[in-house]
Amino acid sequence: MNPYYYLFYKLYKLGLSLKVYDSQFSAVGAMTLNLALNLLVIEEVFKINKHISNLYASLLFVILVLLNSVLFLGGKRYNRIKERFDKESKMQRIVGWICVSLYIAFSLTVPLIIC
Repeated sequence: MNPYYYLFYKLYKLGLSLKVYDSQFSAVGAMTLNLALNLLVIEEVFKINKHISNLYASLLFVILVLLNSVLFLGGKRYNRIKERFDKESKMQRIVGWICVSLYIAFSLTVPLIIC
């Protein structure tokens, strides 16, 4: 199982349950934002760059949007991901939501603690 695809799947399904139009685009945006936050926290923790400029953060976000768009939207891969993970049992879905929720909560709270 690819955890990155699984995270996308869970965010995609969340968008569908909330009746978000074109949920696949919302999932790409959420994935990109989450990954960008993770990368910026890693950079801050390891002091890779003393000051992260707005230009740098914006450029990082644009590159991640492009990469995620090609990865998930190119060739409508999101449909294959959906078909693959739709076969989960009820227990797997519950455990998956718990793991994804903890990961996202951790990703959103760590920047607040560090910065």
